[in-house]
Parts: sequence; structure tokens; C-alpha cells
Amino acid sequence: MIEDIYRDLIAKLLLTPVDSPYDGDTFSASRSKSFSHKSIGSINILYCKQGFILRAKYFKDKNKNRKALVISPMTEQAATMSFEDKGYFIDIKTQENIAMSSFKYRINLSDMHGNLFLEKEMYKKLFDDFYNRYPISVRRYHKILSDDNSFVKINYYFEKDGYKLSEQIRVLKSCNYILETQLNNVIFSINSSDEILSNLLDNYLEGASFIPYDLAERKITFAKAFENLKYYIEKHSNSSKKSLK
Repeated sequence: MIEDIYRDLIAKLLLTPVDSPYDGDTFSASRSKSFSHKSIGSINILYCKQGFILRAKYFKDKNKNRKALVISPMTEQAATMSFEDKGYFIDIKTQENIAMSSFKYRINLSDMHGNLFLEKEMYKKLFDDFYNRYPISVRRYHKILSDDNSFVKINYYFEKDGYKLSEQIRVLKSCNYILETQLNNVIFSINSSDEILSNLLDNYLEGASFIPYDLAERKITFAKAFENLKYYIEKHSNSSKKSLK
């Protein structure tokens, strides 16, 4: 049954070790951690100061008014990204060097309104009428909020505050782009049975909007889940012990 598969997923998620990338009010990381399960494959975890979330409808619904900072490192050797926390969820994408021809498919401003930070030269090419990379409406109605010799911050139908360009310069040197947007723009449905998973998560997590980093804290916060999912918890605990031998 799909419900049993998802109960297994939730048990594994509750046991998954995730180190906090925060030091006080500063976020510092070089790559994202992924979560894998046979029912959904492998997907990246999103971070916040209090804990982490899975890219699933349940967490999207529980964090409707939260913002996200999407970061696209150029290579796996990208420098550690460090910046002040502003209460956003952090979504670190898979490392890649994005060509201009595919850039707009990664960041579709027509659908994902936000503040976009990127190299000035890439911006000029993307928004040049000759290249015709972005729709006319995006090219016409976006606004340049700030720029320096190498980078630019543009706005498209989104709040103009948030991170300043100067706060992201060091991070941008090893990134394709950084995007400020609403969290619901970066969480999509996993599959057609997402509603079943959402209902189970709501039941076992009792409405919690994130999962704490500390396992001991999880066992207290989600005592009901650890008790009711005991069979699956023990299965994954035993599996972890075997893998360490």
C-alpha cells in the first residue's frame, strides 16, 4: 500500500542526520544534502535556522508566507557560502555551470517572481532584445535595483528589500545566480499521490513546519511519530547499524 511506503519514508526522514549549516545568525555551506527514498528518488533538503524541510507539498502548505533563497553553485568545488540569516529557507541547487541558452529555464521569472542576483555580463545577454531569451514582459517590466562592475540585482514583481547586492558579492563569485522568491515557487509536487503523503506527514508531525536538526529534539517533538512508526524506525535503525559494521 502507498500509505505503508510513505510511513517508511517518514520514518527514514525522522532518522536522517542533517547537520545545521548555521553558526549563530550566519548560514555557511558549500553544498546541499539530499534525501533518498524509493518512493520519491533523491531530492535536495531545504534549510532554515530552526531545522530543515523536505521538498514536499506538506511543508509548502505549512510555510506559505516564508521566503526562499535559491543558490546555484557553478562547481562542486564552489567556495563555502556564508551570509547573514534573514529567516529564509535556503535551497542549494546541484552544482553546474549554466549556459546562457538554458538559463531562463532554470529561472523562469514569468512564473517565479523575485529578486535575481547574477553576473552583469550574463544579465546583459539574457535581457538583450537581440538574444530574446526572456519574454518581452520580463524584459520590459523588470527593474535594476543595484549593480557594480561585475554583478547586478534585478527585481521582477517582488518585494525590493531583502538581501543587498553587497551582501552577496562574495557568494556570487562562485555561483550562476542567487534568487530571492517565495518558498512556494521552489516546491513542486513529488507525484500524483502527494496528498496522501501530506496527510500522513500532518498526522505524524502534528502540524510542525520543519524538522529539527538534533535527533534527540526530534524524538521529543515527534514522540507520537516515533512510537506509532516504531516498526519502520527500528528497520531503518538496524539498517544504519549494519552499514556501519
